[in-house]
Amino acid sequence: MPKMIIHDYEIPCKGVQKKILYHFSDLHLSMADELSSDAERQAAERNTASWREGRKHFARSTGEPCDEEQLIEAEAHFENLMQKAQEDGDALLIAGDLFDHVTGADIRWFEKRFSHLAIPYLLACGNHENPTKIPDNCALARIKQPVQTLDLGDLVIMTFENSQRVITKVQIDALMSQLTQGKPIIIAMHIPIQAEHNKAHKALDEYFRLNHAECSEETKEFVKILYANTDKIVAVLAGHLHFLNVCELTPGLTQYVSSQGLLGNINRYIIGE
Repeated sequence: MPKMIIHDYEIPCKGVQKKILYHFSDLHLSMADELSSDAERQAAERNTASWREGRKHFARSTGEPCDEEQLIEAEAHFENLMQKAQEDGDALLIAGDLFDHVTGADIRWFEKRFSHLAIPYLLACGNHENPTKIPDNCALARIKQPVQTLDLGDLVIMTFENSQRVITKVQIDALMSQLTQGKPIIIAMHIPIQAEHNKAHKALDEYFRLNHAECSEETKEFVKILYANTDKIVAVLAGHLHFLNVCELTPGLTQYVSSQGLLGNINRYIIGE
């Protein structure tokens, strides 16, 4: 059995019946099928080969494990992670960069693979997934939505499209509206928030942070709203860094960044009481 690394966290949340949420990101899949041209097939092979080495680089540079059992193909890791999430999960979050570059084969593969998923899921748009390449009439088009909301009855998960490190007024309005409903909220997105005291994250350049030096006023406002509503917002989940990073953004609010799914990493949260 290929190796899977499960990172377990408990998130107490008063009034929420116990739930299990799985979270992974950064698979960078590059698919090809019978409809792919020779050029598309060759590009998929090049991208796949590049990430075989790229995942090792990230693991070495951050001191995370990367042994032979983890060096299977990205699609095999995906199948293992999905199987695990469906065993006992109440919901699944894929926090971006499921695909390396969205192609027709990726879109077709997604529709087949996700059409009969056993649990509800949210899929954040990553910086590698260019929404302009995704037709509106396909299943993957959900990734283009500014906000996706999954209501689990006594808990809401909201995914914000921040692949270009920007939050918009439309997204802020959606968050503010949800806050008035009174249900606990989990915030999900691809690009994480940089906390001043988070040394590992701070060591990276601004490509890796939502609240970078030149970010928009709306983006700054979004972060302020999160910090000011820790009584309602129970956690922030993200990806993009390719290493595990857990940090208190502000007292009472923790951000959990998943490590790379390319090496079989998945976060499991037990939420509630």
